[in-house]
Amino acid sequence: MVRSIAFWLLWAGFSAYAFLLAPPNQPDTFALIQALSTGQWGGINPLVIALFNIMGVLPMLYACLLFMDGRGQKVPAWLFASASFGVGAFALLPYLALRKPNPTFVGEKNALLKLLDSRWTALVLSAGAIASSSTD
Repeated sequence: MVRSIAFWLLWAGFSAYAFLLAPPNQPDTFALIQALSTGQWGGINPLVIALFNIMGVLPMLYACLLFMDGRGQKVPAWLFASASFGVGAFALLPYLALRKPNPTFVGEKNALLKLLDSRWTALVLSAGAIASSSTD
């Protein structure tokens, strides 16, 4: 119960910061996102590029954990993991608050769970994280 309340408070704090205290969007934010998405990185701070790239790898890492855990949960993990690609922790924290402790995996892994639980997936995601931190 304390864990759930802590996740809800953390989510509320992030939401309050994002909507009330974060600096307002600059008029060229959409153009920056479009340039990052299309690989037109000339003149963009390399740290912004690295951060943008890692934002695609981290939700996939969380998906590998959530899909395995979500098997025994009443709340569907795939919904929150999918939403995390767009809004990050704003989607993951509610799932973490709603989930119940599930220490053991029951049943057989389907093809998706086998893929997400494989060492090759871990290696590819690790290489993606390392590559995204290098913007040279």
